[in-house]
Parts: sequence; structure tokens; C-alpha cells
Amino acid sequence: MSLPSFDRYRSLLTMYFWPQRRQVTLLLLLIIGDNLLLLVGPKVLSQFVDAAVAGAAASVLVWLSVWYLIAAISQQAMTMSATYVGEKTGWQAANALRSDIAKHTLDLDMSFHKKQTPGIMIERIDGDVASLNRFFSQMVLQIGGSILLLTSTVSVLLWTEWRLGILLLGYALLAMWILFALRGVAVPFWEAGREASAQLFGFLEERLAGLEDIRGLGARSYVLRRLNLLMDEKNKYDTLGRVYGSLTWMIPMVLSSLLTVMILAVGVWLYLRNEITIGLIVMTMFYGDMIMRPIRTISSEIDQLQQATAGIVRIAELLAVKSRLIDGVHEMAGVIPPVSFQNVTFAYQDDEEGLAEAPVLRDVSFHIPAGKVVGLLGRTGSGKSTLIRLLFRLYDVSSGSIKIGDYAIPEYTLASLRTHVGLVTQDVQLFYATVRDNLTFFNPAIRDEQLLEALHTLGLDRWFAQQPDGLDTLLAANGATSAGEAQLIALARVYLKQPQVIILDEASARIDPETEKMVERALDTVLANKTTIIIAHRLQTVRRCDYIAILANGSLVEFGAESALRADSTTRYAQLLQHGAEQELA
Repeated sequence: MSLPSFDRYRSLLTMYFWPQRRQVTLLLLLIIGDNLLLLVGPKVLSQFVDAAVAGAAASVLVWLSVWYLIAAISQQAMTMSATYVGEKTGWQAANALRSDIAKHTLDLDMSFHKKQTPGIMIERIDGDVASLNRFFSQMVLQIGGSILLLTSTVSVLLWTEWRLGILLLGYALLAMWILFALRGVAVPFWEAGREASAQLFGFLEERLAGLEDIRGLGARSYVLRRLNLLMDEKNKYDTLGRVYGSLTWMIPMVLSSLLTVMILAVGVWLYLRNEITIGLIVMTMFYGDMIMRPIRTISSEIDQLQQATAGIVRIAELLAVKSRLIDGVHEMAGVIPPVSFQNVTFAYQDDEEGLAEAPVLRDVSFHIPAGKVVGLLGRTGSGKSTLIRLLFRLYDVSSGSIKIGDYAIPEYTLASLRTHVGLVTQDVQLFYATVRDNLTFFNPAIRDEQLLEALHTLGLDRWFAQQPDGLDTLLAANGATSAGEAQLIALARVYLKQPQVIILDEASARIDPETEKMVERALDTVLANKTTIIIAHRLQTVRRCDYIAILANGSLVEFGAESALRADSTTRYAQLLQHGAEQELA
């Protein structure tokens, strides 16, 4: 794996630090002040030792002690302030990056998302960015501050006693050369560990979602074995990353011991020659330890940088993925439009090179007049769901076109299309949140008065009256809420959105008769004067349709007015009604 270029690091920092330039400047000043105060302490201590050896007055020693205490307390205050500002800055930068990645991911077409599990995407968006948090919060400025401290310490010692200064300078250069030679040694293992972590989270998400099936099929042992294998894989790479990463601090520790011996040897030699004082030896010992501090910091940060580098590589790979959907330029008008499918052919693409599978839809053509309802019938695998995905522009057609109003849908902006086309499915996504938030999708601009009006208009007063806390009633997440309750909320969402085109995956297919009546009454209001496509699973549903379209094996085999097809006993639709063959629609 090639390491990211310096420009990649620089552009990342510029993008997310520049909006916080005031905080970054304050952090830099705090780190500089911290380093300067670190230099003061050993200098005062050296003067104290020499004064004590020379038999200075007690008052002199007391004042030196006070100044040393002031310097130490001030330095700790600087450290605490720098830590607070650094953490705040880092979290803001990391969260901004996390938001950008989430937005980029949401804008990708479904050909990308169908290859990813939710667990993997959570790890890519959150876990990879979390590995960069220290990179943003402390790493760059800590490394810069450590280099400043290292330079200042050596400079002060060179000015005071050049031979001891050269000794520390030589050690620092050797240690820095070793550290930079080791840069990147653990990056491949950290990157592999991030990928293994993503696979583990993806596995957990899928299995937790399928607990009932796992228990019913007796697959518990298999799941545990597979879980152990994934955890072993992750632990293997994490362990290798830490082992190889530890080289960046073990080697400086060995060199530190050698430096202590050399300082004592050279210091005693110079002292015996009456060329330096004991206080200067003490100061040199402290400065030697202070040189170790920035080198240890740098080594630790380089270890962290290796983990961050793995995250940067994976984030760059994700951001490099481009959506196949090119945004249009036209905005959909707020009028009820006709919808036309013109020779639509579509095949899913099975890899990143764009190789196509066998066509799912072949030369499908029909027209829906403005404000009319079309019932879309066909067996599983006939292409109904694919046709709906194309209308909602989750994919682009392979050939042909789909027009809403005056333009083909790729000519509309995606935001406009998704605003004016509404979708209600059988499997409604509910959140562990209040009725209000589930109705508004967490949009605070929608007032409570609008929600209450929508519920009343849809005839859902009785259902709403059963909610113990009204709009503040906390709903359970998916799987713990009734299908009927979910469908009622979905219809209210669409009504609040007021789209011009509605796609309905029969909402009353899996609910009890009483709730079905409520849903049917709500549908009368929601679908009024809207261009609508209903994927019908039951024959009763198609009676509200103006037109019927029947798909088989990806082709349109029948289309016409519902009344005309019903009246003609030779049509497939009439035969379905005659035999009550609801299985044909499943």
C-alpha cells in the first residue's frame, strides 16, 4: 500500500482546520507557551542548585523555589488549556469530515449500496473517521510543538555549554532519523484491521437483524463460529499493527538510556575539569529528559499517524467512488404531470467496470395521464420493483427513457425529483423517536398544527387519540411497531410532503381489517388528483386504478383502461379477476 502524499495530509488539514482558524491559532499559542514554560523550570532549578552549593542566603533559595513553582503551575495550566482546545477542535473537524462522507455516501447510486451492508457503511463513516480524531485534535500541532521544544532545548544548551549541546543534538538527530525511517511500517496492518473491523460490524448487523431466522433454523453455532473467525481476523491485524507500531517508541527508550549515561559521563568529565557547575549538569539531565519528551511524543504520534493513515487511505477510496447518476438542471413544477415509459430497457451492472447482467426490463412502454392511477401487476421477478426504482431514479435506464411532464427524469435535479415523487412501501422505516419526529423526518420547520391537520384530514384522529402522549409518544423502532401503525405514519408523511407523483407498494397487504379500513380511507385523500402507480398484491386494490399494466419476465404483456380490460374476457386481467388468482400478483 502506498502512503498518502504530503499534499493529501495538507489538503485534509486545510479543509477542516481553516473554518476553525481562530481556535487553531489559539491552540498553537498555547502549545508554544507550554513549551517555553518547560524550558524555564530546569533553568531555575540549575540556579537553585548552584546557589545552594555556593551557600546563598535562604531568602534567595526561597524566591528561586517560588519561581520554580509558578513556572510548574503555569505550565500545567497551559497543558490543560491546550488539551481542551485541541480536543474541541479535533472533534469539530472529525464531525465535519463524518458529515461530508455521509453526504457523499447518500448521493451514491444503488449499484454501490447493494454491495455494502449497513454495518460496513457504519464502520466506514464512523470508525474510519474516529481513527482520524487524534490526527485532527492533537497530532499535527503536538508534532509541531514537539519539534519546537526540541529545537529550543538544544539551542539553549548550545548557548550555555556547546559540548553538551552537541551531544543532545546528535542524539536528537539520530532518534529522529530512526523514527522517520520507521514511518509507515505498521500502516498495512492498521488498514487491514480497519477492513476486518468493517466486515465484523457488517456481520453483526446482518445477524442481529435476522435473530428470529437464526433461532428458528438452529444456526446459532454457525453464527458463533463465524463471529469468532471474524474477531480472530481483526485481532490478528490489530496485534500486528501494535507490535510493529511499538518500534517507534521502544527504540527511543533504548537510546534514552544511552543518552543518560553519556550526559553523566561528559558532565562529570567537564565538572572535574572545573569547566561546568553541578547545576549545569542537573539542567542538562532535565533537558535530556525534555528532549526525550518531544521525541516520545513524536514517536507516539507517528504510531497514531500510522493508524490515521490507514483511515485516510480508506476514506480517500470511499470519496473516490463516483455516482453513476449525473444531476440534472431542471426543477419539477408544482403541477400534476403525466408519466411516460418509452422503450425502457434496464440491466443491473455487476461490477465497477460496468459489465451488465441479463436485462431485467425489456422495451417497456406505456403512458399514465396526469392525475390517473395505474395498477402494476405481475409475479415476483417480473420487474415491478425495478420499474419503480427507475422512476424514483435509484438507477438510470440502460436504454429508452422515462418522462415526467416535459422532461426525462435525468434532466431534473435529484433533489427536485425526490421532493415531487413520493414513495410508500410495505416495509416502512420507523425510528426510535416520537410520533412528531417520525412524521416530520426530524424537520423542525413543520409545525405541530400542520401535523394535527394532516392527521385529521386523513381520518386518523381515532388512531392519534390512542397515543398516550400525543405527538410526544415515543415509538419503537422497526420490528416492534405494528405494520398498520407504520403504514398510517407513512401515509401521513406523504401527505405532508404533497408530491405530484406517488408510488405505492400496496400499503394494506399485511394489516388487520380494521386498520385496513383506516388505511383505505387515508389513501383516498393522499392519492386524490395525484399521478399514481400502485404495485398491487391483491385484486381488491386494483379496483381503485384507472389503468392496468401487467409485467411478465421483464416485458409489458398488457396495458389498458381498467374498465376495458375487465370487460374483455380474453384479457389476462379479466382472467385474473375471474379466477381470483391473487397468487399471480404475489
